[in-house]
Amino acid sequence: MRKQPHWSPWSLGALACWLAAAAAMLGGASRLQAKEPTEAFYLGNWSALTPVAAQSTVALQPADTSRDAIWTPGVESIVFNSATFRANQDEWNDLDGVAVAIRGELGQTVKGSMLVLQGEKKVRMEFSVKLDRTDDRARKAFWSVWRRHYQLLVNRGLPGSAWFRHQLRRANLAIDGRDLVNDRRTRQFFGRSESDTFALMSGGRAISENLQLDREIPIRGVGEGAIDISTIKGITVREFDWSPHIKGVDPQRDPLATLIPDDQHAVFFPSFPALVSLADNADENGTPLLHMAEPRSEDARSRQRYERQLGLSLNSVARVIGPQLVASVALTGGDAYLRTGTDVALLLETTQPATLLKFVQAQQALQLAKNGGAKPVTGQLDDLEYWGVVSPTREVCSYAATLNNAVVVTNSLAQLKRLHETAQKQRPCLAESADYIFFRNRYPREDEAESGLLIISDPTIRRWCGPRWRIAASRRTRVAAAMAEIQSQHLTEMVTGGLQQQVIQSTLGVARGESFQINPQRINSDSYGSLDFHTPIMELDLQMVSSEEAQLFRRWRDGYQRNWSNYFDPIAVRFTVNEQAIAADVTVMPLIDNSRYNQTKELSNGSKLTEAVGDPHSTAMLQWSLALNPDSPRLKGYTNILSAMAPQIRVDPLSWVGNGFSLYVDKDEFWKRAMAAEKPDDFLEENAFDLPIAAHVEVRNALKLTLFMTGLRAFIEQTVPGVTVWEAKTHHDESYVKISATERAGREAEKFSLFYAASGEGLTLTLNEQLMQRALDRRLARRKAAQGDDAEKQKLSADNIEFRWPDQQVAMRVSPEGVAVFEEMFGRGYRDTLQRMSFDNLEVLNEWKRLFPELDPLKVQQDFWTTRLYCPGGGEYVWNDELKTMESTSYGSRLNPKSNGLSFPVALKRIKSGEFGLTFEENGLRARMHLERK
Repeated sequence: MRKQPHWSPWSLGALACWLAAAAAMLGGASRLQAKEPTEAFYLGNWSALTPVAAQSTVALQPADTSRDAIWTPGVESIVFNSATFRANQDEWNDLDGVAVAIRGELGQTVKGSMLVLQGEKKVRMEFSVKLDRTDDRARKAFWSVWRRHYQLLVNRGLPGSAWFRHQLRRANLAIDGRDLVNDRRTRQFFGRSESDTFALMSGGRAISENLQLDREIPIRGVGEGAIDISTIKGITVREFDWSPHIKGVDPQRDPLATLIPDDQHAVFFPSFPALVSLADNADENGTPLLHMAEPRSEDARSRQRYERQLGLSLNSVARVIGPQLVASVALTGGDAYLRTGTDVALLLETTQPATLLKFVQAQQALQLAKNGGAKPVTGQLDDLEYWGVVSPTREVCSYAATLNNAVVVTNSLAQLKRLHETAQKQRPCLAESADYIFFRNRYPREDEAESGLLIISDPTIRRWCGPRWRIAASRRTRVAAAMAEIQSQHLTEMVTGGLQQQVIQSTLGVARGESFQINPQRINSDSYGSLDFHTPIMELDLQMVSSEEAQLFRRWRDGYQRNWSNYFDPIAVRFTVNEQAIAADVTVMPLIDNSRYNQTKELSNGSKLTEAVGDPHSTAMLQWSLALNPDSPRLKGYTNILSAMAPQIRVDPLSWVGNGFSLYVDKDEFWKRAMAAEKPDDFLEENAFDLPIAAHVEVRNALKLTLFMTGLRAFIEQTVPGVTVWEAKTHHDESYVKISATERAGREAEKFSLFYAASGEGLTLTLNEQLMQRALDRRLARRKAAQGDDAEKQKLSADNIEFRWPDQQVAMRVSPEGVAVFEEMFGRGYRDTLQRMSFDNLEVLNEWKRLFPELDPLKVQQDFWTTRLYCPGGGEYVWNDELKTMESTSYGSRLNPKSNGLSFPVALKRIKSGEFGLTFEENGLRARMHLERK
């Protein structure tokens, strides 16, 4: 009898485990197969989708490509103008007009709609199509159009560029297996190469979103080719010698300046209310004005982020308690990368440090209660005790300590350590630096007009430009680019909550080998932080760098310091904010060698604007004046050019020029007609011959001016004989000349006349005869006043405008009438610009609406891409279900444009008038601005 095998419990268990594992493997394979269905495509003319309806409707022809067709999650479609592609794709000759490419699952029937014209009305025509093609032609066509669509979006640098770049990578990989995002032509045009990551004041977020991802630049200085960063030469530009400029001066110092290292920027506020006032005005006026200068209508919400992170906000409690406990305030940090992430420290001078510290700790406790992931922390840095609250990903990160008679709140222990070392005199402090002494002497602390003073010292700029800071900044940007791409790859799982927390090793060239933790909320790097907050450069441990990084830094350094053959240019800015005005006073000392101001400086060096220069008067809506040095080498150079061009002028052509020049736009009926015109731009073009604009040149030698004008007339009549007519005219016994064009000059030229009046008091030129006569009236009034006519003196005094700053060499003044005309005349063009910026936001908002139809696309953008998209016209973004697009309540969309938005910045609407001035000093520049409020 055959012996039966003996099955022990262990062997039965092993068999069961084996069978379970096999079943799991088979089931897993089955599920994997279900997750990766066979892809199928549709490629055809729009007319083929709804042939009956197409006979009576016309599909709206896209200029190039559009995603407007199918809004079913999981199905990708694109509408395109086939003519754009037929030129280079012979196999697409069967396509005509508007074509559609669709990608989905094999056998899937998808429904969509197309926006069409039915008569003059836009309507949506529905269609359905079965995806049954798997051939290479349809596949290639789909991905080719997809690539073109997203390449155009990447090139435009719109909000959402990281997502658009990801889609472009998908297309490139699908077509030929290579990642060609941002090829050399694109990088040259848009400046998004790896070299841009070293730029000192680059827009880090914009660069990381558009960076080439396959470029191999190791981010770890290990292995063959690693270089010790201490061996890399930094900036070699000499320090400016301040000693002659601060000899014998001892200005009152900011007490908090003794705690701040001399190589950190700092903003000093004379009181807590001054901080509150400046912050409120920055939100109300400064932020909108900064948005005007931004190419994208998005807000990184930097102030809110750091207030939340530090656990401090300017709420009602702080506004009440702050003035009682705080004497003065200073803000400092390692660098100016506030948008992407930096270390900041708020220093509060107080006579009651213990009481103030308790208040700060109470504020931190409130943040602790709001953020479940935050934990309380305590510790010591040498003998300095600190308290704080910190969350794992630093949404909350606040440390507080007392230093002498100050309480410090910072988001970085590295920053706190530097401040402590400075207080212990282990580091040089800003209060003793020559830069600070010079600036504080220029801007006395006791001046009650001061609301704040920003100082960026030479050591600060030198540190920012050093190899450690630049290479670390480059690494952060490159890692952020990699994080954005990986987040794009997993975005659907993150948004829908289906992503399990995991660690991902980057295979992208810009951050190869770097580890990232990703979960449904965010992607994060232990070393470099998150997309919302990059680890501050000061905290990065950077000892060794790759040879590629060292080479890129040297290239950047050499190009950067070519601008400074002598010295760096430290900067100070004093702010004044009150109910009457907003003012700023900027000093750059010394001025960069290759400055855009060099030509102006050479023309005016040694001369100043005085009350009489440039014919200043109250009816000028806008006046720009320049002091001239008649003996300047630059002016002499122009003389040589004129002499060579016009030998008929037998006198030194510019030897008559005096000490000033002015351009002004006068108040005139012309502007009322222009503002009333339906199209002001067209009105200006059609009536340019009558513009109330004049130029005034001071004269130092009337005889030489007469000889110059005689020679100039001879030159014109010999060069183009019979083209001009010169007519002598008078106004109140004051002579002037009218130069008109004859028929030989052409019909358009016949409209134009140039008027000029020359005397020892000045040369005035204009196209508007009434303006000329008003200028002659002022000239006559000045003569009578000089002869003792009291009535004329009184009239002249009322009409005269004095320069606000007597030492300036360049001045500009805008009157209330000028502000009103500027708003009315140019508001429409400004509105068009804002509308374009608003439309730019719709591209990515429509992407999120298409992918996540049940979610608010604005919230998706803010939660996962850390920026708030806003309508620059003051409207809201809403969904238009009929047109299947997001749109602005102010500006609409490209399919449905509106004109309800702002035509002028709100901040500028509050301005009554403005004055601006430049003063060129021996080694620097001083720029001043004064804006009167309404």
